[in-house]
Amino acid sequence: MHLSVLFLCISQIFFTNATKFWINQKFTCKLQKHWELSVRYYEWDLTTDNEDVFEIRRTKVHNKMAIVKTGFVYSEGDGVGDNYYEMKMYLTHTCTDTGKQSFIDYKLGDFPVDDREASIEGTYQLDTYCRADICS
Repeated sequence: MHLSVLFLCISQIFFTNATKFWINQKFTCKLQKHWELSVRYYEWDLTTDNEDVFEIRRTKVHNKMAIVKTGFVYSEGDGVGDNYYEMKMYLTHTCTDTGKQSFIDYKLGDFPVDDREASIEGTYQLDTYCRADICS
C-alpha cells in the first residue's frame, strides 16, 4: 500500500499529461520558383537538453507556397522551473536571392503544460527574412 502511494506521488512529479499540438503554417517564397524547405519543431529548455518533437525533412517546393498542416503529441514534460512548453522551429530553406541555403531559429510561443491542446499557426514570407549578405 505504501509503495503504491509513493509511486503515485512520484508519477505526479515526473510525468505530465500529453499535449496535442496542431500546426497550420504557410511558407511563401517570391524569390525562387523551385526551392527547398526543412522544419524541425522542438521544445526549448534553459536547464535541460532541448527535445526534438517533430520534423519535416527536406521537401522540394515547386511553386510559391508550401503549407504545413499536421498534428503531433508531445508528452516529454518540461524543464525545471516553469510549466510551459517553449516551442521553437528551426527552419532551413533555399528561398534566397542566390538559392543558397539559409536558416531561421524562430520561437513559436509558450504553451501551458496543463493545456491538453495547443495550436501553432502562422504565415512566413521567407524572402523577407533573408536577403543577400544578411542570410544566416
